[in-house]
Amino acid sequence: MIIPSRLTVDDLQQSERFILLDELSHHDLLPFLVRYALKQVNPVTVSFYLGLAVYLGATLVAGIQAGLQAFSWVTQVIWAVAAWLVLIPLHEGVHALVYWILGARDIRVGVSLREGVVYAIAHGFVVSRGEFIGLALAPTVLINGGLAVLAGYAEPLRFFALALSLLHFSSAGGDWALLSYLWVKRARPVFTYDDADRKMSYFFAEKEGYLQ
Repeated sequence: MIIPSRLTVDDLQQSERFILLDELSHHDLLPFLVRYALKQVNPVTVSFYLGLAVYLGATLVAGIQAGLQAFSWVTQVIWAVAAWLVLIPLHEGVHALVYWILGARDIRVGVSLREGVVYAIAHGFVVSRGEFIGLALAPTVLINGGLAVLAGYAEPLRFFALALSLLHFSSAGGDWALLSYLWVKRARPVFTYDDADRKMSYFFAEKEGYLQ
């Protein structure tokens, strides 16, 4: 079996096969999030907001069933927020691990204090649409999946686990915005890479009618 070679940045920039679709500055992430997570209505965004509603409902039900008093609600939510702050580097670590598995080695973590965003990127490493979907979903699947197991088997921690799941899922809005972008651009194969030095992300697509 012949394994196709991975595309490089030069392939995307210099080949007649590809066309640049979009550029995204890492200093301008919030408008992108608003455009593709808030202003788009598609299966991705609908799934995200349904997920938020389900997590919120499940958390409230768990608190009511546990008979929590007002002080306990506040205390556990505070603990959930504290745990969520710990989960942020873990979330980005999952992204980094997936990049590593795919073959990237120059993996970096960026922070935009102005927008309150933390992100993991692989400098100059090209990924396909399918790979990017896996990258975007991996933290939600692994972390929220683990919290679901905790909520299911540790009843005293159920409210805490669900509240933490809600916080983590909501903070993954950037990942879902990128998935929404891929849905909008689904007509053609999309490839993307990050330039950590310039703090930019680039999205390319195969030209229509291109014959290899």
